[in-house]
Amino acid sequence: MDSLISTVLLILSIGSVSFGSPPNKLAPMIVHHDKVTLSGFSSGGTFAQMLQFSYSRLFSGIAVFSHSYYRCGNGSGLVDHYDRQCTKLFNGTEFDLYNPDLVHKDIEEYVRLKKIDNPNNLKNKRLYVYTGLQNLLFTPRQSLSILSVYERYIASPESIFTRVQDANLVLPTDNAIYGRPCTEFSESTFFIGKCGFSGVKEALNFLLFHNSSDSVKTNYYNRESLMEFDQTEFTRGLPATHYMDSIGYYYVPKRCGSVYQQYRRCYLHFYFHGCASGREFANTTHIRYSGLLEVAEARNIIMIFPQAVTSKPENEIGCWDSFGISGEFYATQDGPQIEAVKRMLDRILQNYGSPYKGSSTSSSSSSGGYYPTKGNGNNNKPSAPTHSQHYHQYHQYSTAMKQKQNGNQRGSGSTSQSYGKRRG
Repeated sequence: MDSLISTVLLILSIGSVSFGSPPNKLAPMIVHHDKVTLSGFSSGGTFAQMLQFSYSRLFSGIAVFSHSYYRCGNGSGLVDHYDRQCTKLFNGTEFDLYNPDLVHKDIEEYVRLKKIDNPNNLKNKRLYVYTGLQNLLFTPRQSLSILSVYERYIASPESIFTRVQDANLVLPTDNAIYGRPCTEFSESTFFIGKCGFSGVKEALNFLLFHNSSDSVKTNYYNRESLMEFDQTEFTRGLPATHYMDSIGYYYVPKRCGSVYQQYRRCYLHFYFHGCASGREFANTTHIRYSGLLEVAEARNIIMIFPQAVTSKPENEIGCWDSFGISGEFYATQDGPQIEAVKRMLDRILQNYGSPYKGSSTSSSSSSGGYYPTKGNGNNNKPSAPTHSQHYHQYHQYSTAMKQKQNGNQRGSGSTSQSYGKRRG
């Protein structure tokens, strides 16, 4: 029955997208320049880190879900190398995986070459981390190693929130009508997991409002406010033309629209999908069931959803470039995908006029309007440990791992059958 419901929902979602209208032109918007945040799922979570390290002065916080860490692997552009060094797909022990201590050498070199901003800009920024103990792609150590990368730069443990849950490779939601159980592989529902709580709500509350929970209701979003924009103008002259979809999505809450802009300055957030969950695979399904739109509407957050695309032979499932397919400096300001998204940000922050008002992704026959999207999915919401508990648990785990680390160094890896189609 779950499979049948998912199929029907997918058909309905595809049917609601307007294919006839040209995409909008992304326009300048009135936003809080000092409160621009990032998040991403799996390869999108890794890409969000790449964007933040590249331009650390511009982003106030980041949330990552079911991810690896910044600059993992040898950056060869070969997916097999990345899978061997940064995932558990080849059934090696976690002590054979890439050593996160090597990342700091890359960061120092990138700073010397002026390829990234000074990472000391991260001192007062905020970080939210979610990882699942049953993640089929990343070991807990791989996902939690993001903390050993960021803790060198973020001044206070109170600025880091970590949640470890008994979960698979999922974006955790409190959705009761769409998704797979939290511990199951959820590729059929584009990695939306029924986990008893909304990860994106918890993350955005922490990043923007400095608390992990609140009483603000997030049960509605406006169908007509999710719109397409033309990504091609941001990739002209860049190799990113081959790695970015022609269309991206954005969401403008009602109180951030042109009628309201003279009264309200809204927040700005960029979210990056994972492998096999971007537009060419999922249309808007991953976005609409993520929980992001409901939080955006309730909290006055303009959402930008850039879209990556497949490229053969190394990226057949539309991942963000987390392994060097676009060149040696893929994880820096010179990375084609990073430069394309930076151009989007530059356009938005020009800060004149109001958001472009054009056709939405809904068909003309859609009723639109505000409508409920979730049932009662909060009954199993896990309690959140304190920041100090999270940090203590991580350091116990990290210390044990480092004691057993066999000092693996960056190598070329070896080529064999790729399991990349199971990556998220």
